[in-house]
Amino acid sequence: MLKFILSFVKSNPLAMAGSTLLFLGLLFGGMYAKSYVNELEDLISKHEKTIKDNQSELKDKEKTIAIREAEIEIANAKISSQNEKIASIAIESEKLRSVQPIIKKEIETKYIKIKPPDTSSKCQAKLKYYENLFRELGR
Repeated sequence: MLKFILSFVKSNPLAMAGSTLLFLGLLFGGMYAKSYVNELEDLISKHEKTIKDNQSELKDKEKTIAIREAEIEIANAKISSQNEKIASIAIESEKLRSVQPIIKKEIETKYIKIKPPDTSSKCQAKLKYYENLFRELGR
């Protein structure tokens, strides 16, 4: 079959020109396809590099997020602890308010008795004042 085709091409100059053009078209088409494939390979490798870079950035950001979440948990634990302390102080404050009238009464009974002497008082009055003062402070 190949001999038939070669004899036909040799005998017919138009067939020879057509087959030459066909051959050149196939050759240039193959070269164009090869350059297009090379461009596509370069583009694919660039995109693969971009994907790897983005994956490493994503891993870094995930680590940062994990660290931030841990910091938030620690801060929330500290806030809860402080809230508990504030609540206990509030309870103590309420207890003091309930005891306040009793304390006020004790203070009034303790220190109302002690009245400073007049500046024109005699030594006996001043001595009595200081004796009472020290006696009350000594309780």
